[in-house]
Amino acid sequence: MERLEQQQQHRKQEEEKQAEILRQQMAELQLRDVEATKLREEEESLLKQHWELQALEAERKLKEEQRKKVELGRFLKHQVQAQLRKRAQQVQEELEKDRQILLALSEKDEADQRLQSSRREEAVAAVAWMKEVVEEQLQLDF
Repeated sequence: MERLEQQQQHRKQEEEKQAEILRQQMAELQLRDVEATKLREEEESLLKQHWELQALEAERKLKEEQRKKVELGRFLKHQVQAQLRKRAQQVQEELEKDRQILLALSEKDEADQRLQSSRREEAVAAVAWMKEVVEEQLQLDF
């Protein structure tokens, strides 16, 4: 009987041990389940942060591209204005040269006209003098 009691007690201890082991395993499983849930939540949070960072990076790149376009636009506008100023200066210089050429041509034309007028007057005077000489000769001959 004592032996039977010992066996029962031994069986009871074994069952209690098994029950304790099962409780520990259950507690460990619950803990792992909690940790797994926590890890999933962290992963979701990290994914969300990753997407937010990607969105922010895309927005930053877009703004950077827009800033570069604006800067390039300003640069090109400055270049065009500088080229226009340079071209305007060239046109102004060419116009001034043309004006000086026209002025010189006008002065030469006036000088040529004065010379021609002077020669005409000399020719008229010479003709008048010759006429006078011829008339004097004619009077002397008669």
